Parts: sequence; structure tokens; C-alpha cells
Amino acid sequence: MQKIPLLEYFMQSVFLKMTGAQEQKMKCICWELATEDYEYRYKRYNGRWDLGECSNYEAKNTVYQDLIEQINKQEHSYKGLNPDQKRNIIDSATKTIKEFYKTAGLICGMQRDFQIYENMMKALTIERFSNANNESYILFSNEQLSNTIYDTLTKQKLQYKAESLIKMYEQMYAHRNRCAHNTLSYQEHPLPFNILAKDNNKYENYFIRFAILILIDYIFIENYKKYLDVL
Repeated sequence: MQKIPLLEYFMQSVFLKMTGAQEQKMKCICWELATEDYEYRYKRYNGRWDLGECSNYEAKNTVYQDLIEQINKQEHSYKGLNPDQKRNIIDSATKTIKEFYKTAGLICGMQRDFQIYENMMKALTIERFSNANNESYILFSNEQLSNTIYDTLTKQKLQYKAESLIKMYEQMYAHRNRCAHNTLSYQEHPLPFNILAKDNNKYENYFIRFAILILIDYIFIENYKKYLDVL
């Protein structure tokens, strides 16, 4: 129980490391694409860099689109990851976070957050991310997650619905800004009671934030492998 007051400090530190690393990875991908394609280099870097720190969803989706478009210059029929790759991404993300939950000793103090995160992952289907169709490339779908799950807390089957991955990302991004700019240091309380009582407060959850970041990371890893193959 003595470690519970330190949980926020620990989780916030891991979260900021992850967001920072991913932002740098987005910039590196753009640099690598520009190294091979001079037209892309001109488009992205000739006084027009407008992706900032690559921290918001729009910037990451733009980098995703750039990557898919570069693959399509070599393989015109490429439509993104196949169903097996997407399922492997969900399984890998779930395994990674579960191992972290156990090995970091978070069972004491974060059981409820982990249960909410697990319900969200059970509702996540492969249609909700990494889609390419008719020259439109979407990192995350804006459709709500929905599935019938078995809730271990209530011991019954429930129709579980959750916000879309984009909405979850936006909440994660807001928290990233609070942490990165240390606005929590002068706010009386970052989440007043009237906000805590709202249903979407369940997404103020570090495991969900980690899941979003890991999903994006694995999506880019698999697509970048494809880029290297066709290059």
C-alpha cells in the first residue's frame, strides 16, 4: 500500500517517455521517406514542415498516409495491413501491457483501471485501425468500439460499447499536454468531481493510453517493414 501514492508519478513518467519516443519516430520516418523520394522531400521539408512535434492525431495520420503512399508508388495495389497482421497487433499489444501490469507490481492499486482497459481491448476489432481504401488512408476509424464481452466483475455477459480510438487518442493527447507542460502543478484538481462522474472519465486510464500508443507503434512497424521490402 505504501507505493500507491507513487503510482501517478511512475505511470506519468512511463507515459511521457512513450509519447516522446513515438513523436521522434514519426519525424524519423518522414526523414527516411524524404531520403529516398526527392519529390516527397520537397513537399514535406521545403519550408513547409507543418506537423509540429507529430504529437496530435492529425499529424500521426498524415505520416501514416505518407508512408502508405510511398509504398503504393512501388506496389499500387497495397491496401494496408491484412487481417492476420491486425489480429497479431492486437494480441501483441495485449500481451505487452499484461506483462507490464504484472511485472511492475500494479495489481495493487490499479485493478479497476486494468479491468476497464481489458474490456476496451475485447471490443476492439480489426476494422477499427490501419485501413486503406480508395486512396484514403486512415490510421484509426472514428466508429465506436462495440462487442459482447464477459465481465469478470459482474460475472455476466454484457454488450460493451466504448468511444472510438480517435476520441480516446484525443483524451490521451490532452493528458500528454497536461503532463508535458506541467499544468497539473498549478491546477487545484485536474479532474473535478463533475468530470469524474461522467462516463467517458473511464478513458482517463494509463493502460488505455499505453494501448493506443502501442497500437500506433506496431501499425507503423509493420507498414515500415513493407516499405523496406518494396523499396
